[in-house]
Amino acid sequence: MNIRSALYIVVILAVSVLSCKSDVKEKEGKVDPNLSELYRGYFDNPKNQGEIDQNAIIDYAMERNLSVKRTETGLYYAITEPGNGPTLRYGERVKAHYRGYFMDGREFDSSYSRGTPLSFQIGQMNQGWNEGLTYFSSGSKGVLLVPSRLAYGEKGFPGYVPPHTVVGFDIEVLF
Repeated sequence: MNIRSALYIVVILAVSVLSCKSDVKEKEGKVDPNLSELYRGYFDNPKNQGEIDQNAIIDYAMERNLSVKRTETGLYYAITEPGNGPTLRYGERVKAHYRGYFMDGREFDSSYSRGTPLSFQIGQMNQGWNEGLTYFSSGSKGVLLVPSRLAYGEKGFPGYVPPHTVVGFDIEVLF
């Protein structure tokens, strides 16, 4: 290889590196400021299931640039399309479509695939749903990211969700 070829390779590498850096800066500029705040709750060395779950949820939200809010119980939610009317209340009858999935994106249940929305009373579902739906209103769509203790806990949901598993739900409240 002569000097001219070596110089040519160095220039190509330099241009490649610089273009990658500008791509990263462009992406950084598009990140929702709420996500930076969210990352402050990340545990470098998780010591218990709650911290492991929280990290999994934060990783999921960060990877998808999903602006979620954390409640006092550790539930994360995002309203992606606001509905109309007041927020739902505990004990209220609701009809909703949903898709349940693991943090790796694999679906474990879906009312959409059955073609029939779920009809229930808030309070009859797992803790994550019972709390999370009180942030929704009729016609709204959103996401619930549920730590294992608010979902199916140490027993899981046999045949669907293993024990100690964080789950997500895309929810569309019909009424």
